Amino acid sequence: MIELQDAEDAKVVALGLLEAAPDAVLVIRSGGTIALANQMAERLFGYERAQLIGMPVEQLVPVAEREGFAQRRARFERSGRARFMGDPASLEAVRRSGERVPVEVGLSPVDTTIGRLTIAIVRDVTHRRALERQLRHASSHDALTGLFNRTHLEACRAQLEGKAG
Repeated sequence: MIELQDAEDAKVVALGLLEAAPDAVLVIRSGGTIALANQMAERLFGYERAQLIGMPVEQLVPVAEREGFAQRRARFERSGRARFMGDPASLEAVRRSGERVPVEVGLSPVDTTIGRLTIAIVRDVTHRRALERQLRHASSHDALTGLFNRTHLEACRAQLEGKAG
């Protein structure tokens, strides 16, 4: 256990941990506004830290999904349980540029003297999704010709036999 001499030591350690994280970290107030963000959040979302702080977290969600997101965020705040957010196969965030980026989001509630905060760990999974697409393609296509392979043809045959009953 680390022994800290005073509140200032604790603050320095906490901020150091926040900055050392390999993923974007957002600390979100119960109303849904961002209270803290690390340098990886700046990099992922394309905003300066000063712009992120005070911003409604819904602004980082695609417009069509904001209403549902706000409802899910409120349910999470009431539940008080850590969890992953959304469908990992389709979850996206929106950068300042408007570009959508596939992400994974882990949420953890933290009760503090100033109320409950949510720690959101946001990981950019763009590279992983690209590799998954390549693997899916490779599993159903011949490497030399690029045509569908036997695995794909067998799957189609089974599907047709199922329909024919």
